Amino acid sequence: MPGAHGGSPRRIIIGLRTGVFSFEPETEQLAFLAAPEGHSARDRLNDGKVDPSGRFWFGTMHIDEPPSEGALHILDGPERVARIDGPYTVPNGPTFSPDGHVVYCADSPTHMIYSYDLRGKIPGKRMFVRFDDDDGYPGGMAVDVEGCLWVAHWGGGCIFRFSADRLPLGRIEVPTANVTCCAFGGVDMRTLFITTVGGLGVLGEAIAGGVFTARTAVAG
Repeated sequence: MPGAHGGSPRRIIIGLRTGVFSFEPETEQLAFLAAPEGHSARDRLNDGKVDPSGRFWFGTMHIDEPPSEGALHILDGPERVARIDGPYTVPNGPTFSPDGHVVYCADSPTHMIYSYDLRGKIPGKRMFVRFDDDDGYPGGMAVDVEGCLWVAHWGGGCIFRFSADRLPLGRIEVPTANVTCCAFGGVDMRTLFITTVGGLGVLGEAIAGGVFTARTAVAG
């Protein structure tokens, strides 16, 4: 992250309704970085992540979620935003292969995950996997050191793991339905942190909205 070297304050990259911002927790300073061309009051940012080369990939969507109003973008410096692909409805969980050559992005309402091969001048896109309706909606994602993809499932109450060849390798059950994202951390990078959504007023869902952890056999 910016500020990790040289003693300057660490910064957090935040996607807000109006664009991409940086935030310095130590000074509480919020600074505008960029917004996609044509971004309007009807749009908002959704999910985003920094790739191995330091570029910020993020999705935009219409606040009412009509089909095909969203897109995937990349921020490569202040005010330098490029549209990578679209249309999406709700772009979610961009994440990257360990070598940075492949980007994964979900379009949650369509149950689809796409992959982009970045080794050519134009990213090569293919459908990575399509889930059944009973599996819920793919959301935030992470990749481990073996190049396998871990997918959080809104409405599915679980995390799926897939090989880079699209083979299902297993799942982690989460004790609440609306799982939003997952990320590796801990000293050995073998703790999977899992976020969920709460406040939906569902009886028996008191743990919804909690952050859960699971130990994994492979590091992130």
